[in-house]
This record gives sequence, structure tokens and C-alpha cells, in this order.
Amino acid sequence: MTPSLLQVQRLTRGFGGLPVVRDLSLDLRPGEIVGLVGANGAGKTTLIRLISGELRPDAGSVFLGGEDLTPLPTWARARRGVGRSFQYPPAVEGMTLRDAIRLPLERARQLGAVSTPDLWADAVIEGLGIVQALNTSMTCASPQDLKLADLARSLVPCPRVLLADEPLAALDPEQISRVLDMLCGVARQGTTVLMVEHRLEGLFAVSTRVLVMDQGQILAEGTPDEILKDPLVRERYLGGLCSVRAQHPSGSDTPPGVPG
Repeated sequence: MTPSLLQVQRLTRGFGGLPVVRDLSLDLRPGEIVGLVGANGAGKTTLIRLISGELRPDAGSVFLGGEDLTPLPTWARARRGVGRSFQYPPAVEGMTLRDAIRLPLERARQLGAVSTPDLWADAVIEGLGIVQALNTSMTCASPQDLKLADLARSLVPCPRVLLADEPLAALDPEQISRVLDMLCGVARQGTTVLMVEHRLEGLFAVSTRVLVMDQGQILAEGTPDEILKDPLVRERYLGGLCSVRAQHPSGSDTPPGVPG
């Protein structure tokens, strides 16, 4: 079996005395797309923030390629290859979408953290369909273009791990298809993707594994088909969504290169 790239060991974090993530462990392998689902308040975004370094755990550790990231701040984790896209990307006044994508990349190059060629950055921008919007001010951009530009920003440095927080939210079917194709493409190149998403059809279409969170812990883990058939998951989370099937928006059961 391929060794783990990202290891989370017994992470715990609470707020105001209430546990939000509880003694949670997981392993992610290189090139995997792992879906993370659960009801609102299950702890999904808190887990993403703990891995990225935005929050410090009350207990537990995060390892990337065997290195302990737990004491490191967000910027240091980013330099080691932890990428992050946001559910609600901020709109910075005075910046265009081009600036939002390019400036972090240029800063990383100056620090010697990445050596990403411009051709790759151009391919990401074109693949996500935002070429025409690049000169738009962030404060005037549509929520969809902000979302796509934020994903592009997180992808152009070629992260080892991408933490994608609801990357499909607010997107139309064509945009969803572009995002899923892009995530499949970077996974084929070796990037590990941990994807939080409520739009289950798209998530299940590209995920090799799915983790279900409930009350700060992993309730279940398995392939999309296994998760759909799990009686506890059906009772606690899926409910009326049990007819969901893993189908890519293009109409095929799985995108090219994604294990079925």
C-alpha cells in the first residue's frame, strides 16, 4: 500500500468548553481525492482549519510526509505544500482576480518555496474558465468568479495537499464540471485533495474515499458506494439523499482517469 502523505493523529479542538473535533485521526495517500461530508456543525471546516494551521489543536498532531507540522504557522505549512481554498473567499479592495491568483505565487517564488512555470498557472486559469474575468476587481466580481479564482490561487503553486472547502458551492453545472475535471487532473499529478462538500453528486463522482463526520468524529469511511449503503450514515446524515449516485455532471459515471 502507498505510504500516507498527510497524517492526522488524535486531533482535538473545542470552543467554550464544547468539543468540535474529538480525538480524530485520518491518513491520506498521494494522489487521492477524499471527500469529507457531514451535517452542518459536524466539525468539517474546523478540521480543515486545524490541518492548515489557522487553528491550533488542544491535543493531537498533523504530519506531512513524516514532518510534524503541528507547531508551524499557516504560512510555514503553505511553504511545505499545504494549499487551502475557502468556502467564502474574501474580496480584497484594490485587487483584481489576476492579482489574487498571481501575487501569492510570485511571493512564494521569491521565497524559493515553489518553481511553478507560468504555463501551468495559465492552464489552471483557462481550465477553470476565468480568463475573461481576470481584470475584474475582486469587489466587483461575481461570487462564482471569486470562488474559481480562489481555487486557482490555491492550485497554481502545485500544493502537495489541497484542502478544498466547498469548492462547488454557488457554481453552475458547467463550472462544477470544470472544477471536478481540474481536481481530477491535479490528483493524477500526485496532489492529495481533501474536499468538503455538500453537493454530493459531484463529490461522490471524483472521490476515491469518503469520510463522514458526526459530532467531531469520523462516523464512517469507505468508497462512495459503501457510504451510500451504510445504514448508520443513511440514518444520521443522508436521510432522503440516499438516491444520490456518483455521476459526473458531464453525464459519465466517473471522469477520465478517476477510479470507478
